[in-house]
Amino acid sequence: MTALAASATRLGPAFDLLAGYREGGFFLERSGVGVATSGEVDRVSAEAGPERILRLSRSVVEVLAAIEAEPGSPVPAVVASIPFDDREPAEAIVPRRTTVRLDAGETWQIEIAPRGETPHAGERERWTGRTLPHDAFEEIQLRPDPEPDEYAAAVARATERIRRGELRKVVLARTMLVNAGRTLDAKQLLWRLRAGHALYFRRIVPLIGGALSDKEAYRYLPRSTAYLPEPERLLEMLGEAGFLQVERTPLGGGVAQLLLGTRR
Repeated sequence: MTALAASATRLGPAFDLLAGYREGGFFLERSGVGVATSGEVDRVSAEAGPERILRLSRSVVEVLAAIEAEPGSPVPAVVASIPFDDREPAEAIVPRRTTVRLDAGETWQIEIAPRGETPHAGERERWTGRTLPHDAFEEIQLRPDPEPDEYAAAVARATERIRRGELRKVVLARTMLVNAGRTLDAKQLLWRLRAGHALYFRRIVPLIGGALSDKEAYRYLPRSTAYLPEPERLLEMLGEAGFLQVERTPLGGGVAQLLLGTRR
């Protein structure tokens, strides 16, 4: 394997993480904290089968440990999207460029390249803005998979099996197939989804909820999620508070979470 070296540059606190994303990369952001990547310098794989995630994790640790990094700089990141099915292999990617913000106001750009090679500067934006909008999609261009009736039937079957004690949890995914008739700009799509979610959750939900129920409660709802720590830190905090065997179960696709722990 080619020896790798990482160099880190501190960016301004107002840097837009989405500006660090390029097509084919990864983008994860929550309340301004997250990571954006572009390019690929290495790939780590684990064959299908039991404990593939454990095997992948060990390989990732070895790869990261071998990267020559500058003292005091952030640790290089690895990103992965792993199928649920153990019959599928698992892969992780070491990005060529990572823009990361783990704490508010502190943003870093990490470049990884073969040792002795000067990292490619490439194009770097400071923020991502709106482009001229396209016409809205026509109804015929959108098709849910599975169809609503089929999905409702699957939910009913899963619910009945849970009641019978055959299942504890079921993950039912739905896909919206889009025939755009044109090339979609992934970065602009992410920008609009991010902007739309903030508008909906912070403005529209309190407005509609307040009209139908407790107005103050729905004003508090967006604020109640803004200060929550990241899941890993939340589990650490519960452990530091004396709770044992702490478990976290995401619900509703991550909209809510169930935290369980024991304390003696």
